Amino acid sequence: MIWTPVILLGLLSGVSAERKSYSGYKILDTEALNERAVKALSPLTNVLDFWDSPRVGKPSRILVSPSEYQQVRNVLGSQHIEFDVLVSDLESSLEQEPASQYELRNGSISFTKFNRLAEIHAYLDALAEKYPQLVSVSSIGKSLEGRDLKLIKISSGGNGTRPAIFIDAAIHAREWIAPPVALYTIQQLVENYTVHKDLVDNVDWYILPVLNPDGYEYTHTTDRFWRKTRSNNGDPECLGVDANRNFDFHWGEVGSSTDLCSQSYSGPRALSESEAASLAQYLLESPAKFQLYLTLHSYGKLLLHPWRWTTDTPEDVEDLSSLGKKAADALEKVRGTKYKVGSSAGILYYSAGTSRDWAKGKAGIKYSYTMELPAGGSGFNPPPSDIIPVVTETFEAIKVFGKAIGSIKPPDVKLSDEK
Repeated sequence: MIWTPVILLGLLSGVSAERKSYSGYKILDTEALNERAVKALSPLTNVLDFWDSPRVGKPSRILVSPSEYQQVRNVLGSQHIEFDVLVSDLESSLEQEPASQYELRNGSISFTKFNRLAEIHAYLDALAEKYPQLVSVSSIGKSLEGRDLKLIKISSGGNGTRPAIFIDAAIHAREWIAPPVALYTIQQLVENYTVHKDLVDNVDWYILPVLNPDGYEYTHTTDRFWRKTRSNNGDPECLGVDANRNFDFHWGEVGSSTDLCSQSYSGPRALSESEAASLAQYLLESPAKFQLYLTLHSYGKLLLHPWRWTTDTPEDVEDLSSLGKKAADALEKVRGTKYKVGSSAGILYYSAGTSRDWAKGKAGIKYSYTMELPAGGSGFNPPPSDIIPVVTETFEAIKVFGKAIGSIKPPDVKLSDEK
């Protein structure tokens, strides 16, 4: 094992003096909604924090502040929508969670707690130092606040001729279960290379465990349920952009918002956020032969392929669906977790400007998916005990993706004449 020197100066200096309190905040679960109810609630998605958006035949989950509760109760009552109070005081449930502390380890990573950004980056650097023949680490850009968008490349050779997979996580800051899946995939491919040799020898892997580092750190220090980036677009009371509505593919269309305070605010322009712009630039300019893009989210137990801005499907939808179902089947065999596979607009809801649709529609990556990982706690706050079950079952799906992409024969490569 190796010790990676990490300067602790500033690790806690960025912590806000006052953490947001969720005292009196409630989480409401509606009954399964009919078409009339969905029509009535949909306009509220721009002003309320829906953890489960309104869909016909499905219940919705809504986070409401003390000042919003009576108004929301009146709206639900006027529409004859029954609901239960799942959590009556969200702060009380958060107080039961262990405090998020740094635990810089001996070149390893923990799967018994949710790691801070410095721990994650230290682990990637440690792997690059210990396995230089297999791992390289780089930054594909900087966040607004100057944090690295740190990417790990895992490759045993091939001189860039192998098909490649790109995985990212935590574009939505509060979705804490996503980075552990990325980290577990990294750990298995690198530290257990001999076990997964076929996956690494046939595929180049590019993994970015935290795509929204400013927001992710903010969830640890100040506001556990922060979702967006941290940019200021003119209203200091409504900071941030939904980076997963910020890509320049059908940007600003259905399912995004122009309201700065909305959780789905798409930004002042496409690719306004350095996080989205850096990812887009990297995927377009990288010489890697990306065949699959996977973005990790929570929650829902869904494996989604394009499109999300329309119920139309890509011409190769059968290929997307077939591989997605094989991955979901492999995951289910671990502990019976069932994922639904389909197009985002078809089985979830409409939204435009997403990274997954962009990866296929703009970057030309054939297999492009979102994994909505299982809920935990009241939704976005799973306990640490959920980490191992989720990461181990999800890796079985990722293995299916890896084996499928690894079977793709690379195109003929014409080598330049030696001088």
